[in-house]
Amino acid sequence: MLKKLTIEAVPDSSGGLTPLPFEAQFNPTSYKHSYRNNYQNRQGINTSGSKAVYLVTAPEVLHLTMVLEKTILKIGFPKPMGLGAIVKSVYDQVQAFLLLAYKMNGTTHAPRGLRVIRGNMTFECVLESADVSYTAFDETGAPIRAELDVQFRGSIKDPMGSTAKSSPDLTHAHTVKDWQNLPMITEEIYGDAHLYLLVAEANGLDHFRALKPGKKLHFPPTEKDHPAA
Repeated sequence: MLKKLTIEAVPDSSGGLTPLPFEAQFNPTSYKHSYRNNYQNRQGINTSGSKAVYLVTAPEVLHLTMVLEKTILKIGFPKPMGLGAIVKSVYDQVQAFLLLAYKMNGTTHAPRGLRVIRGNMTFECVLESADVSYTAFDETGAPIRAELDVQFRGSIKDPMGSTAKSSPDLTHAHTVKDWQNLPMITEEIYGDAHLYLLVAEANGLDHFRALKPGKKLHFPPTEKDHPAA
């Protein structure tokens, strides 16, 4: 039987108390992962199109909906005997989730890092947003059902790998192919063919047309990538 989705705090060095993990009453029927690369469009004067220049890979986003109904569960901070407060109301369940995922950690002055676990998925993240909809009520007006539409933003380290980076803000090596010229390669690396003289000077080229296939060039950072303070 598939274990229920669980959200727990990632241990840190703050030394403060950590809320108990939050377990969904019902496994979400679906969840969505979003992936995005950010680009900058650079368009030259008197041109009809623009080139999309890669800027950064955005953190992965996990989006899911949890349903809560009136029940009995353990929430809050662990007591000396390892027990949390026993509550029944939907409102208290929502507060338990917010205490874990949304409220600021008084020691670190930031919301807690989280770990969302469902089946073989483990997603380290922080809560980006939570929309709570109360959809059913008892005779006193107290909510007995709620839907939590939540979005978690993943912790991203280096999705491309440190050896794969070729952004123009780093020195980048390139091997000349038989059909390439220097302005063409400069346009490919920097998005601006007019910087070919900078590349020629950096590589000690007397003439930018004197390129042989197989020659290795390096493309240094440019001033536009590191503007003066």
